[in-house]
Amino acid sequence: FEFYIKRKLFLHNGGHAVCAYLGKQKGYEYIWQAIADQEIYEAAKAAMTASANALIHKFGPEVRENVENNVIDLLFRFQNRALKDTVARVGADPVRKLRRNDRIVGAALFAMEEGVDPAPIIRGIVAALKFDQEGDATAPQVQAALKSEGVAHVIEQFMGLKPEEPLFGMIQSAWEASL
Repeated sequence: FEFYIKRKLFLHNGGHAVCAYLGKQKGYEYIWQAIADQEIYEAAKAAMTASANALIHKFGPEVRENVENNVIDLLFRFQNRALKDTVARVGADPVRKLRRNDRIVGAALFAMEEGVDPAPIIRGIVAALKFDQEGDATAPQVQAALKSEGVAHVIEQFMGLKPEEPLFGMIQSAWEASL
């Protein structure tokens, strides 16, 4: 049961979110437009592969085919224009989606626990920090906190990470490098 929960949260929800946040940065309206961008496709695939590798490490080689096929299937499904899935909807509520036990920060922590480099997932986290969607319920909170308190405050308060945790510094460094 734990395997399927983590697979859904980190592969599907996490990959979808990375696609949305990177898509927003490039001005795309729909997920299918974002995933059609080769750079975003590769970034989402890399983030999902990091999570997949962590799942394989934790649950054993017998899940390899399952998770690898799931990544391929999800990347294909994200291309479905008929779903009319918007970047705004998939990226909505970054305060919730940036929590330490949710789809992208949780995926990065899980990857690190399993000895997998979380760098591709961190790219999605940095993009989530930049998600400034008009009309979103929580994006303005993140943007206001970034402006008034800085990224370290946002990492601690919104993601629940402590400065002594390695992921804290990795996100902070990636954020600063993105400016």
